[in-house]
Amino acid sequence: VRTAAAGIRYAVSHGAQVINLPFGIGGTSPASCDPVLQAAVAYALGHDVVVVASSGNASRYAGPGEPASCAGVLAVGGIEPDGSLWRGSTRQPYVAVAAPADRMVYVGRDGRYTTTGEGTSFSAALTAGTAALIRSRYPDMPWYRVDQRLTGTATPAGHPMPNQGYGYGIVNPARAVNASAYPVPA
Repeated sequence: VRTAAAGIRYAVSHGAQVINLPFGIGGTSPASCDPVLQAAVAYALGHDVVVVASSGNASRYAGPGEPASCAGVLAVGGIEPDGSLWRGSTRQPYVAVAAPADRMVYVGRDGRYTTTGEGTSFSAALTAGTAALIRSRYPDMPWYRVDQRLTGTATPAGHPMPNQGYGYGIVNPARAVNASAYPVPA
């Protein structure tokens, strides 16, 4: 927890506009967050930084997990290529959106491409990338409006809305970066 908190503070002090936290620390309840970690997240939000975290992988712990459960963090669940929920995605009330989590392509340490990647860490990275695109297009948009664009332009999925698997739906980068065609109410 202290290492994660120090990393958040370091990123903020070095000019980060979006922070991706693709890891989870087992928590006690979906409404709790370690005070040290929550203070670091609050520090980031106070400096207008978007904070994104993976919802967690059920194979590691069923949930809940931090930093996804921390107030102000945009928690991201995982989906399969067909849009169904990824079997390993932790389902919790703090999930805000979902993004691809299975059969992800990446370059391994050996320099080879693989398509065997899976996990909500990939989901969080894709969502943080979308947040960075929003920030690039709308540099004066505050962190909470970026979060609102991500949730408000997501492709609806699951019932009810929001829900513990998809949150408000599947991240839609094309809609998220086009405020004139896809307005989101405050």
